[in-house]
Amino acid sequence: KDSVSADSTEMGLNVSYQALNNLSFAVQGLYRRAGANTGDAGEVTLDFGFVDLNLLNLQGGRIGIRGGRIKNPWGLYNETRDVAFTHPTILLPLVYFERSRTLLLALDGGQLYADYNSSIGDFSFKFNYGWMNADDKELLTAIINDPTASGHLESDASFITQLSYEIMGGEYVFALSYANLDMAYQAKNVGDPYAQMNAHIKSFMVSGQYNGENFRFV
Repeated sequence: KDSVSADSTEMGLNVSYQALNNLSFAVQGLYRRAGANTGDAGEVTLDFGFVDLNLLNLQGGRIGIRGGRIKNPWGLYNETRDVAFTHPTILLPLVYFERSRTLLLALDGGQLYADYNSSIGDFSFKFNYGWMNADDKELLTAIINDPTASGHLESDASFITQLSYEIMGGEYVFALSYANLDMAYQAKNVGDPYAQMNAHIKSFMVSGQYNGENFRFV
């Protein structure tokens, strides 16, 4: 109220390397402090790190694969949610829950991607398959509203996929995103009532954005 606060801080350092015409590497470390109640009290994490192999490069598009820790294509902003100038406002729209940030942010596995530019617009498809970061106390509290639960969540093989479409040079952007996430509760104590519990999350998001000369509508 009466001073400037540094309680919300983000810093990132990234490096990329083009080894061959169709092979590249990229990695980014992220320091994020957003308050103890968000689960980000201040630590350095691997934001992403992957190898990118372009399998097919055509005049109007490309097909490729990535392997490693890969950002998830969830909605329009999840892959760039830590890049401030991509935000439509200071805070992201409410569908990008901070409480489940660690779960949806990235996965360890692989991605198949394809882009195609046509006369009617630009299409992009991504399919991520792997293991999410499910070991988060805030996420466990959201699923099991019981402070006595002593175990933790582990991700089973899951996937997130997205089909997006842009027209008029990005003036209109649309996306369909689908997530199918599987998690298993790992009990720490004998007799834990939640032992053998599994959690399944299936979610579908429809996104749209208009980028006009004087305003943006999401």
